Amino acid sequence: MSEQKSASETAETTALVRAVACFEPDGRIRVQDCLARMFLQSEKRDKLDKEQYRSAVKTAARNGLYEYIIARTTYFDGLFANAIKDGIPQIVILGAGYDSRAYRFGSGTTKIFEVDATFTQERKISILKANGIDCGKVSFVPVDFEKDDMFLRLEERGHDLAQLTYFLWEGVSFYLTPDAVRATLMAIKQNCRGSVVVFDYLNTSLSGEHEIIRKDERVLFGMEKSEIETWLSSLGFRVLENLNPSEITARFLTGTDGKVFGNTKDTMNFMKAAV
Repeated sequence: MSEQKSASETAETTALVRAVACFEPDGRIRVQDCLARMFLQSEKRDKLDKEQYRSAVKTAARNGLYEYIIARTTYFDGLFANAIKDGIPQIVILGAGYDSRAYRFGSGTTKIFEVDATFTQERKISILKANGIDCGKVSFVPVDFEKDDMFLRLEERGHDLAQLTYFLWEGVSFYLTPDAVRATLMAIKQNCRGSVVVFDYLNTSLSGEHEIIRKDERVLFGMEKSEIETWLSSLGFRVLENLNPSEITARFLTGTDGKVFGNTKDTMNFMKAAV
């Protein structure tokens, strides 16, 4: 991600899937991201109301990707909303992309920081302003995850190291090198003890070069479920939740009729850990 020369295509693809999932008829499955469509290129946005186009998007999001993004969005929505309700002092959204939670749920007394690569962040701010969305209460923090001192950048924008922080790290870890993932977690440990970090991760160990999936974004990091728990423990983290695909499906993809809507990707887990 440090090599990005333009706004992230993966971030827009995620927004597209979220926008399509807003049309699901079952309220327990339907994604509540009413702002996702604004981040799409006009040729995609203008087709959203056509069922044939939405069906094509679902077909393209194969191997459980469509279901996975539904489940992941719902999971992180709940974490964000509960943190605001509980008055958590600070939320830092790492690799925020086109995350719209601060604008859908508000912020209450919580300070919100969105951390991301410059190109994606600048496009997002431009779109928010063009659509009349008030983003004055959000602190935008441009960071190169591979090179910059993230906490120095956060402090410059008003983040208080002494305050409890929820770090939401959605759809990012697998695009970073293992060293960058470790460095981010260690920075959280060293600067924000008592805080919580939540992220999704590839539940398979990786080595060597891997397929480029979108421009400069490559899958570089992954660990087996038991392996990552041991690894996090060695870094000083306490695992609070480590949801596997079957648990994700049961919890977030079961409709109002009690039937499973679809199976999520079998290679992805949700992790919540405290330090």
